[in-house]
Amino acid sequence: MFRKMKLSSKLTVILAVVLVVVFTGLVFTSAYLSNQAINQSVFGELDIKAKTNAMEIQQIFDGAKSVASDINTYLQRTYRTAEQNPAETALPTEENIIALNQSAVYHRTLSLLNHTTEAYITESARSIALNNDGIEGVGVMFAPYAFQSDIESYAFYLQKGTADGAITPYGEYATYSADNYYQQAAESQKSIVTDPYDYNGMQIITYSMPIIYNGTVKGVAVADIKTDNFSRIDANSENFPSMYAIIYDNNGLLVYDNRNTENVGHAMSEFIPDTEEYAAVQELLAKGEAFHVETTQTTGEKVFRFYHPITAGDESWWALSVVSAADVSRAVVQSTWWLTLVSVLALVLLLGTT
Repeated sequence: MFRKMKLSSKLTVILAVVLVVVFTGLVFTSAYLSNQAINQSVFGELDIKAKTNAMEIQQIFDGAKSVASDINTYLQRTYRTAEQNPAETALPTEENIIALNQSAVYHRTLSLLNHTTEAYITESARSIALNNDGIEGVGVMFAPYAFQSDIESYAFYLQKGTADGAITPYGEYATYSADNYYQQAAESQKSIVTDPYDYNGMQIITYSMPIIYNGTVKGVAVADIKTDNFSRIDANSENFPSMYAIIYDNNGLLVYDNRNTENVGHAMSEFIPDTEEYAAVQELLAKGEAFHVETTQTTGEKVFRFYHPITAGDESWWALSVVSAADVSRAVVQSTWWLTLVSVLALVLLLGTT
């Protein structure tokens, strides 16, 4: 039949066959390349979400660090001055000067240097506690006789809501030095962030910076953060309804979960039961860089986990966005099918005009 056709008809058929073959190849090639591009776009969107959340939490920690650093810097200057000019640490003897140099916290006579120092650190703590939305309270706790040689325990703490009132002593050294925020920072001589704990009915984490002068720990400066502040992170997405957000501390303990507060305090390993997958995650975490990985939930569901590091003191915490693999696949497949359909329609229209 083909042999009996006119030359023009033969050319038309041959051209049509060639077009079908070529465009079919182009359609599949386009679909494959589009799938790869869309896949990268989807993962890029999810990675940006995790990064944005990490930056949000980082701002909170940076605020706490700034508070503690400011107090620490001032105290370093005080210790230098006392070392270079011991006369400034002497207690006043004249009654009128004694009256002017009474401690606002302990109501004891202070040296002029220490009175000036107390005024600065207490008013700085007061201002931050009252005006910084991310900080619940600020305090300074000294080692024995580290603030003044005749005062064994010196510590104060100002909390939002009551910071504009009178300042009272914050217990004895034997008590506050046993708390994690003091003990961990003093022993490691590094800034630390505690695990969440209950304080007057609130879930709190404490940013604690050791005050070290000439190699000796003089005390700690602390800033408390309510874990409620972590709710400001964006854990929702119209494109990925299964998405949720988690924050882990440096020990792999869950600090925040926007879905379920009962998960707080549970270990990362509990949510990644496959030992090989968990080992792979630990290896990536050790690098301290952002990454994403597919893991299996305890329910058997496959999910993608997008990790971004947060600097918490001298430790690394992690902001994590989790989304089901089914959601990711659906977004990629839908976009790829639409592109394929458009390509097929273009081929049909082209053949119809041939």
